Amino acid sequence: MWGTILSFFSSKVNLIKYIGVGVGVLSLIGLITVSYLYINNMKEEIILLKSQKLQLNTKLILKETHLQQAKLIAESNAKEALKIKSNYINLIDVLNNHHKRELKKVKSITIIKTSINNIKPSEDGNVSKVVTNTLDALRELQNKGQK
Repeated sequence: MWGTILSFFSSKVNLIKYIGVGVGVLSLIGLITVSYLYINNMKEEIILLKSQKLQLNTKLILKETHLQQAKLIAESNAKEALKIKSNYINLIDVLNNHHKRELKKVKSITIIKTSINNIKPSEDGNVSKVVTNTLDALRELQNKGQK
């Protein structure tokens, strides 16, 4: 048996052919193995990238939802601010009108007080008429204030 094996490998041409074929087969096996490992590695990276993409899409959707909520809150706050501003403007108008009415009352009362203070002692006979007129004017002002 050893003789057959030795005679088979004894010729240099056959030996070089078989070594060449062996090297080629081993190279092909190595290339297939490296390609297989590379493809498996790429599959894992693709799975990882898909997972990261899904996570980023989820975060993006969450951020967009938060942005929409923030916009709605901002719009609501702006509307409420306009209402408050309108209420304050109305309140200021009411207070200004009230102040104007009060100024008119004070002016009328001042005129009446001045007329009372300016009565001369020689007009004692007319004092009751002035007092009556003054009381009537004060009652009229009081009635206007109640309306």
